[in-house]
Amino acid sequence: PVQLIEKFIYEKREWIAKIQAKVSARPQAKKKEFIPGEQFLYLGKMYPLTLSANTKKALVFNTNSFVLQESKQPKALQMFTTFYKEEARIYLEKRTTELAEKYGFTFNSIKISSALKRWGSCSAKGNLNFTWRLILAPESIVDYVICHELAHLKHHNHSQRFWNEVSSMYPRWKEARKWLRENEQLLKL
Repeated sequence: PVQLIEKFIYEKREWIAKIQAKVSARPQAKKKEFIPGEQFLYLGKMYPLTLSANTKKALVFNTNSFVLQESKQPKALQMFTTFYKEEARIYLEKRTTELAEKYGFTFNSIKISSALKRWGSCSAKGNLNFTWRLILAPESIVDYVICHELAHLKHHNHSQRFWNEVSSMYPRWKEARKWLRENEQLLKL
């Protein structure tokens, strides 16, 4: 009943206001314009964008900046998305394999998705899925997500045994989870 809902909201008004303030205080990503000097994340670090008429590839990352072909500027969002997806595939396959070997896990395959909020998932068949947006996060945060999904290979739930498994691989998992919640808006284009 509406009265019960209103009573609940009234009783929880201070908590609701506190959570709203906390969410509002989180860093917000500004819509990308793809202009020279604009900063782009890659594995947790910011790199400036430069435009060039002389580059052969549409978008290049040269360890200290992104270089976009001037003629591709109208399609920059597509160029960055393609770049990040490919980099995510390479990085996540390599790092997941390393961590799986280190902790004794076997997975079937890795797929890269375009999920906005779901960082990863694990199927009952041992297939791991990760969003390409992880390539924007710091390496330590990527490691947490990988360890989280590897733990699901043993425990297909979020039981205490699951979290113990995650903790054995990534002891600071609570901090990483908090970082993802507080910074998810930054992991978008």
